[in-house]
Amino acid sequence: MKYSNLYSYASELPENPAGFPDVPANHPYAGYILSLRSLGFLTEELSEPFEPEQKVTRGAFIHTFNTIWSIPESSNPSLFKDTGNSLYGQDIQAAVEAGMLNGTGNGLF
Repeated sequence: MKYSNLYSYASELPENPAGFPDVPANHPYAGYILSLRSLGFLTEELSEPFEPEQKVTRGAFIHTFNTIWSIPESSNPSLFKDTGNSLYGQDIQAAVEAGMLNGTGNGLF
């Protein structure tokens, strides 16, 4: 159920939701992972490992954040010297344009 408030929602999760083979029900992140999956934000195949302990790059984090909040990729060139060839360069630039980040200085992400 969605409310008129963009930041509020309610959902009933199944009692035994299907999970990833490496995310047992007692895993500390299982509730978060399965909740995001049920909302359609995680589209990974359930039969494949999710790898919940894998490190996440800043670019991948920005990409996921933008996806969840429906922030489209920017079509502008990157303001950062170190993101031009990044897979997430346009997502990072969109976050800059939305005022969510400003880099580390000296033109670097």
